[in-house]
Amino acid sequence: MQLGALSRWLKKDAPVWEGQHFNVSIEGRGRDVLFIHGLAASAECWEEALDRLGPDVRGHFVQMRGFAGLAASGFREPMNFLKPMADALAGYIRTLRAGPVAVVGHSMGGLVSLVIARDHADLVDRLMVVDVPAYFSVLINPFATPGS
Repeated sequence: MQLGALSRWLKKDAPVWEGQHFNVSIEGRGRDVLFIHGLAASAECWEEALDRLGPDVRGHFVQMRGFAGLAASGFREPMNFLKPMADALAGYIRTLRAGPVAVVGHSMGGLVSLVIARDHADLVDRLMVVDVPAYFSVLINPFATPGS
């Protein structure tokens, strides 16, 4: 763990935004960057991101409900996750009133970020996806095929 990550871990008063579908911890000052975790991860997977990005970035670290110990949302519909999550995150970005923001998504979070960019292009300045599967079904069933 790097020194910056340790100091953030020790800091108990990090601002948190709580929503129906996710929570967000906010760290740093400057240009807004939204970080979305993957299926088998949490917002902590980005803990060293600010150390690497520099002091002029304000990171918004999304923790989706139903993952990494955070109780699932009662508003979540079975078989309908990506679009509602993307729309809720777009609503969050609008509350920032900071103009288009950079969005970074890993795995399932990358799919959510692609939906945000597709459906709310005015809110996304830059987009980076990491380890995104070709189709979402393979995350649930590794034996899935395009036909199934």
